Amino acid sequence: MLKMATFYKKLPEDTIMGGLGQGGGNYWSNAVGVRLQIYLATALDAQLTMQSRPHGRDSYDRVDYEPKGVYDIAYCQLFESPLTRPADWIYSIISDYLGMEACVEEFLDKTRPNLMISFQYPLDPPDGRSNLVEQCANYGCKVKFMPWFNESNVPWMGFDRNIAAMCTGKMGGTYPWRDRIYKYLEGLNRPDVVLSGNPSGSAFPLSTDQYHNALQHCRYYVTGGIYDIQIPPKYYEVCNYGATLVSPELPMMEEAGFVDGETYIKIESLEEIPDIINSEAHRIVGPAGREMVQKRHSINARAEDIANAYKEDVQE
Repeated sequence: MLKMATFYKKLPEDTIMGGLGQGGGNYWSNAVGVRLQIYLATALDAQLTMQSRPHGRDSYDRVDYEPKGVYDIAYCQLFESPLTRPADWIYSIISDYLGMEACVEEFLDKTRPNLMISFQYPLDPPDGRSNLVEQCANYGCKVKFMPWFNESNVPWMGFDRNIAAMCTGKMGGTYPWRDRIYKYLEGLNRPDVVLSGNPSGSAFPLSTDQYHNALQHCRYYVTGGIYDIQIPPKYYEVCNYGATLVSPELPMMEEAGFVDGETYIKIESLEEIPDIINSEAHRIVGPAGREMVQKRHSINARAEDIANAYKEDVQE
């Protein structure tokens, strides 16, 4: 039997938790560090050892550690590094990359992973952007695009979709299109449009429960990506709840299963928004997007993706 380990960060109990699209470190601590690893161990028929490490509030607090034991496969969470290489085959996962290149370089040099999984950064980035694939290749590390996954698939509730549109989340320079969309929707002054942003960096007007409840009643979720080049976790979350995603086209969207007119609706200008949110397209696109996300981006599907990557690598 394969021996497998996960070296993950455990959040202190007083840390503010958040879901997939709400920010928060709970997703990394629980969904990625623990639950995904359990599913992966099942897919590989491996014996799993879990080794957590307390850390501060910042996801990127870095304290290198000494792993206990030697394994066949191990998940090592960025950006801390094991002082001794703990497994024959090591993989890690990255979401934010821009501005983190130096931290990634140090992790690659110390840890020497075999595989880096990109949750959102495009493998063929626009000109002028850092190239994750090339950086990892310098250390003999492959990169695969395996998007964000649902910690659980939301069952169909059959609620009335009486919210025409939503736009929520962080605003400002990190989300250029989302920022413009939010202001445009705000200007429509419609009672059936729900907005919950934090341009000043303060708390969101909607609580997490209110946000999820609104998604179950939402027809169209209109938003934009991170720096307009990365698909954020929110895209998978809103589709998981059956809301129809409306977004400019981003790199890797088709690879992730987002096809214009089938599983999401593409916009190229703000002026298109009123016609879209007044249309009946959500009756077809919403369920199709939900089915795609729940099939391709469930926690079980992602574990199978990683298991297949491991099997392909060790068989070469």
